[in-house]
Amino acid sequence: MYKLRSWLLFIAFNFLFQFVAAQQLKMPAIFSDNMVLQQKTNVPVWGWNTPGREVQVTGSWNHKTVRTLADNSGKWMLKIKTPAAGGPYTLTVKGEQSVVFQNVMIGEVWICSGQSNMEMPMAGWTNQPVQNSEPTIKESSNYPDIRLFNVQKKLSAVPLSDCKGSWKVNSPKSVASFSATGYYFGLELYKKLKIPVGLIMSAWGGTPSESWTPYDEISKYEYFRPDVEKLQNLEQHKTDSINFLKDLSDWQSKVDLTNMNFPGTAQNWKSKDFDDSGWNKINQPTGWWNDQKWRYYRGIVWFRKSIVIPQEWEGKDLSVELGPIDEMDMCWINDYKLGEHMAVTDFNIPRKYILPAEKVKSGANTLVIRMININEAGGLYGTPSQLKIYSVAEGDSKAISLAGEWKYKTDVYIARMPAYPVDKSVIKPDMPGVLFNGMINPVIPFAIKGSIWYQGESNVYDANLYSKIFPSLVKSWREKWNQGVFPFYYVQIAPFGYGKGSKSQLVREAQLHSLDKIPNSGMAVTMDVGTIKGIHPPYKDSVGRRLAVWALSRTYKMKAIAYSGPLYKSMKVEGPNIRIMFDHANHGLTVKGEELTFFEIAGADQKFVPAKAYIDNNTVVVSSPEVAQPVAVRYGWSDTATPNLFNTEGFPASSFRTDDWDN
Repeated sequence: MYKLRSWLLFIAFNFLFQFVAAQQLKMPAIFSDNMVLQQKTNVPVWGWNTPGREVQVTGSWNHKTVRTLADNSGKWMLKIKTPAAGGPYTLTVKGEQSVVFQNVMIGEVWICSGQSNMEMPMAGWTNQPVQNSEPTIKESSNYPDIRLFNVQKKLSAVPLSDCKGSWKVNSPKSVASFSATGYYFGLELYKKLKIPVGLIMSAWGGTPSESWTPYDEISKYEYFRPDVEKLQNLEQHKTDSINFLKDLSDWQSKVDLTNMNFPGTAQNWKSKDFDDSGWNKINQPTGWWNDQKWRYYRGIVWFRKSIVIPQEWEGKDLSVELGPIDEMDMCWINDYKLGEHMAVTDFNIPRKYILPAEKVKSGANTLVIRMININEAGGLYGTPSQLKIYSVAEGDSKAISLAGEWKYKTDVYIARMPAYPVDKSVIKPDMPGVLFNGMINPVIPFAIKGSIWYQGESNVYDANLYSKIFPSLVKSWREKWNQGVFPFYYVQIAPFGYGKGSKSQLVREAQLHSLDKIPNSGMAVTMDVGTIKGIHPPYKDSVGRRLAVWALSRTYKMKAIAYSGPLYKSMKVEGPNIRIMFDHANHGLTVKGEELTFFEIAGADQKFVPAKAYIDNNTVVVSSPEVAQPVAVRYGWSDTATPNLFNTEGFPASSFRTDDWDN
C-alpha cells in the first residue's frame, strides 16, 4: 500500500531530481528520435541547461550551428532554419551533455485535438469499432514517413513546460492506438503531397472547449472567472493535496487484504487453489460493465482467468498487460502480487505489470484481479489487443491474448466500504484551462503547419457561450504559438440524441458561423455519418478526409480539389415558396434518396411545419400547403436529423436556419 511516508519521500526525491536535472541538458518530450520538423521555416528548439552556459544546435541538412545561452532559470530557446521536405536527418544539441536525435524528417506538422471523437483510436473501443480501419492499420508500415506523437493525458492547474510521449514511426501498433480522425487526415495529406507528415495528438474525451483555452483568455468570461481564480490558488492546492494523500493512505489501509470483513479476503479469492467453479462468466474487456444486472455496480469485484504459460517462457520475465481499468485494481498470478493502482485517478492508466523470471512456471497459471469501482460504471475498458501476456525479451509478437472468457464474483458493495476520501484539490478535465495547461502548452512553440479540431459535444447545453468560447480558443492558440494565423480546420458535430434540454443544432450553427469569426478556418460537415444512438460516428475515414481536403485546397493550394459541402448563403421569398441559395454549390446539388428530407418552413407565426423541397440547379425551393406566406426555412434542425442534401462533389450540406427566433 501507498503510505504517507512513501508519498513524502517520493515528493522529496522528485524535487531533488528536478533540481539536479535543471543543471543538465534536458529537452522536452516533443523532441525525440523519429520526429518531424516543419519544413521551410525557422523552427524553435528549446530546453534546459545550466544557467548561463552555451547551447549549440546543428541540423545535418546544412551542418550549420546555432548558439544561445541558457537564462538564469536554465531555460533556453533558439531557431534553426529548415529546408524543403526530406530526410532522414539528425539534430544535434550540445550543452552540458549532448543529445543526437536520429531519423528526423522534414515535412508538414499538424496538431490533432479535441474530445473523444478525436481521441478515438484506429483500433476503436470495445463495442465501438472504427469502420474499415483494419486494412488501413495493416498497410500502415507502407508509409514510414508518417510520424505520430501521442500527448499523454495530463491535467494541470499551471501551464506545464513538458509532457510525456515520443514520436513513433508508422506501424500497425503505433497507428492502432492513434487518433483515427487524425490519422486519416494525415494519410490523405501524405498521399497527395508525397512528403513526410507529423501528427501530434492531444485529446481527451468528454471535455468542453473552455478546458482547452488558456487562463488569460477564458477568464475574460465572467462565468469562468471564479473557477480560474480557485485553480490559481496554488497554496490552497498544496494544503488540500497533502490532506488528501493522508486520507487516501488511511483509506487504502482499510480496503487492504487485511480487512477480513470482506468475503474475498476472508475466503482468499486470490489463491491459485481457490475453487471458482461456481462463479459467473464474462467476456473481457467489456467496455464499461455492460451486464444490466450490475451495470452501475460500485464496490469490489474479483476476476479470475486460467492461462497456460509455454515451457519456453519459464525462467523469463513476463509482461502482463490489461489495458486501462476503471478505476482501481490489485493483480496476482499464482498468489504472487504483480502490482496495484489504488487511486480513483488511475482509471485511464493502461495496466502493465511484470512477472519476474523466478516466479514464472510453465503450464496452468491463475491470473486474478481485485477491482474497486467508486464512480458509476467501471470495468476493463480497453481493446482486446491490449489484454496480453508475453516474454519481455521476445516482445509481444508471440503474445498470448488475455481477452475472452473470465470468471467473476462481486465482493462488497460500496455502502459496506469505508468512504473514499474527498480530494478538495482535485482538478477535473471539464475545468477551464486545465487541458491547455497540461496537454497543449507543453508542445508550444513546436513549429506546426496548422491544427485540426473535433469537439463540441460537451458544449451542447450552452451553444450561445460556445459560440464565443470557440473562436476565443483559436485566437488564443495562435497568440501563444506566435506562428501567425495558422490554418484551423474543425469538424461540425454529427447528429446524436443527446437527451432532454439539448439543442445540438445550435452548436452546429455556432460552428457554421465560426467560419466567419475565425480567419483561415474550415469546417468538415458530418450530417451523414452520425449514428443517432452513438456519439462516436464510426466512419472516421470520411471525417479525416473531409478535413484533409480543406487543407489540400486552402493551405496547399490544390485548386482542383472540392473541399466543402453546401453552406447556406441567402434566401428569397417567391410567393408561397422560399428559394435557398448556397455557397459551394456552383456545380449543382443532389439528393441521396428519393426526395429531400428534414426541411421545415414557417410563416410570421413562427410555427414550423414539415416542408416539401426540390433542387433547382444550384438552389433548393421549399414550400408547404400549410404556409401560404412563408418567411423562414430550417434544415436538419434537431439533435437527430439526418438530412440528405449534398453537392455534386459528394459533400453534405450543413444544417441551417434562415431565422433568429428563440423557439
